Amino acid sequence: MDPVAETISVFGATGPLAAKLQDFTARLPQVRMAAEVARTICEGGISIIEAPTGVGKSFAYLVPAILSGRKVVVSTAYRTLQDQLMDKDIPFLLDALGLDTSVEVAKGRSNYVCHYKWHMFRDQDSLLEPSDNEDAQAFDEIELKLSDRTFTGDIAYLEHRPSGPALRDIVSLPVDCLGYACTYAQEPCYVDSMRRRAQEANLVITNHDLLLYSLKESVATGLHELVPEADVYILDEAHHLEDIATRVLAAELTVGEISSLLNSRMFRRTYQRLGDQRRRLEDTCGLLLLEAGGAADGDGVVHGPLAQALNLAEELEAAAQELTDKVPASESVNDSQREASARKDMAVAALELLAKTARDMAEPNPLYVRYITGDRQQEKRQAALVRAPLDPASALDELLFALGKTIVCTSATLTVDQSFGNFRLRTGLLEHPVAETQLPHVFDYRSQALLFLPKVDAFDFRQRAPWYDSIKRIISALVDITDGDTLCLFTSYAALREVHDELRDKARYGIWQVRSQEDGNPGELIQWLRETPHSVLCATRSFWEGIDIPGDAVVSVIIDKLPFVPPNDPVYKYRTELLNDRYGEGNEWWAWNNYALPAVSLSLKQGFGRLIRRTSDRGVVTILDSRLTTKGYRFRILNDLPPARTVRYVNQVRTFFE
Repeated sequence: MDPVAETISVFGATGPLAAKLQDFTARLPQVRMAAEVARTICEGGISIIEAPTGVGKSFAYLVPAILSGRKVVVSTAYRTLQDQLMDKDIPFLLDALGLDTSVEVAKGRSNYVCHYKWHMFRDQDSLLEPSDNEDAQAFDEIELKLSDRTFTGDIAYLEHRPSGPALRDIVSLPVDCLGYACTYAQEPCYVDSMRRRAQEANLVITNHDLLLYSLKESVATGLHELVPEADVYILDEAHHLEDIATRVLAAELTVGEISSLLNSRMFRRTYQRLGDQRRRLEDTCGLLLLEAGGAADGDGVVHGPLAQALNLAEELEAAAQELTDKVPASESVNDSQREASARKDMAVAALELLAKTARDMAEPNPLYVRYITGDRQQEKRQAALVRAPLDPASALDELLFALGKTIVCTSATLTVDQSFGNFRLRTGLLEHPVAETQLPHVFDYRSQALLFLPKVDAFDFRQRAPWYDSIKRIISALVDITDGDTLCLFTSYAALREVHDELRDKARYGIWQVRSQEDGNPGELIQWLRETPHSVLCATRSFWEGIDIPGDAVVSVIIDKLPFVPPNDPVYKYRTELLNDRYGEGNEWWAWNNYALPAVSLSLKQGFGRLIRRTSDRGVVTILDSRLTTKGYRFRILNDLPPARTVRYVNQVRTFFE
């Protein structure tokens, strides 16, 4: 059967999905997406698909991927979706389709327990001493799990997880894997086992960070270490690619990083051979951060050469040479010769990698921005020198899109002004032939949702009190109308705390409860919001997407301001200058119109998407920003939002719920 026709038949009224799901109804946008993914896999090339909330895009790309029989890597931005695919969607589909396609999840090294480090610290050094009862419980559990042949080594499946410092001492890291020199390489090594399973699997689930890191390493070494090479790459939540590429390609120097390396349990005895040189390395890094702080402008951007960066590079290289020349091959009778030699080589390589980073930091580069973070004048251990790429689009093109692979990019938010141009600009796809598909909305936003744009004071960062008073009054009124069931999304912690304190005081007299993002971890807070009647959660940008709370748990989403990137953000400032030079042809507003403003539209669409998750959902999205009713660009932003009915008065919201 033709692959496209075979895919479409799965979603039909008499297909396997309808047979397994009692209330299954074929959705035309979902079928269209599945057909487009099947066509792309069959014919090759690059396809980008915007699939609004409710389309069911996971099934739409998983079904043709599974049916193709080809090697497919599916990459996501969030672990929650990665876990949903592995634990729920894929098992269901394999059962429905009657197939036994091999599937594996590829995670970074730090997700897996390392046999060598565990035994080394527990048996040889007696250093694995729990700092509290929770660590003790975690270590007891790991000891039991290591003898369980079904345990994959993945710490996500531990009931008790060790604290951060203890965890670093027992998981595998890129800088401390002994490879084939390891005594426990045949234990089997959990990382190697995962890698072998991923190489053999037809379908591999991973995340964008690890995929891009693996592709970057493959350019340098020719090897695909953790994520195997595939025929087809499907990138869900693809709107994150630019930000994640920036993070993967950035570099950072801190005193703490050097200190952590030199004092790590894995290499402590090796680095002790350096004597006073260890202290000099930390001191020189501190001097570099002070020099960078003094050379930085008001936005933290460092201009001109950094002499201390070269000094640090030379000292790190000298330390590496010192270890190479003078450290004996075996440091302990408990070490095998091969392990001791491998550990020394890794210690040297770690110093050389830091030296390269320091050299890269020494001189300005037009394609990078260097900036200092933290308290750069007072506490050098709290400061960091960062070097971030200004052109991640070119890197994405080189690492991914120029490989000639079959690639599908999808997300609920890819278009601006009905165009994929902004996404293609951000990801290096401007020069590639690309098939574009924009699917229609599934939900009836005109009847299911309101967009509330109340009269609110303009925000003035020099005089914030009037704006705070204005939004607190409106938010309190809205929470009263809905009796809670509200998600408040803020662009700053300052606004979050102002509103949270106000609502907390008023909650004593109401039936609703309120929590802040600072009251717990995201998973616990989302669960609390989902299960607690009349609850109100105040959160920042990390909660604007990736949260699925259908039903009455959230009937009101409140957004405080348009999510513009601060104009003095170092990466944003110099990236927009680069874009103006490259595409603006003298128009200094080119990047604003084609880069900054579209980013606001995309973020607002994500925030809006937290409200309507099912066809039975109803509610209101409120945006407390006067610019949406006064600025000329407001129409561009509003036209990109779902087509809900717009209202201006609180009474109209009350009537909607009544």
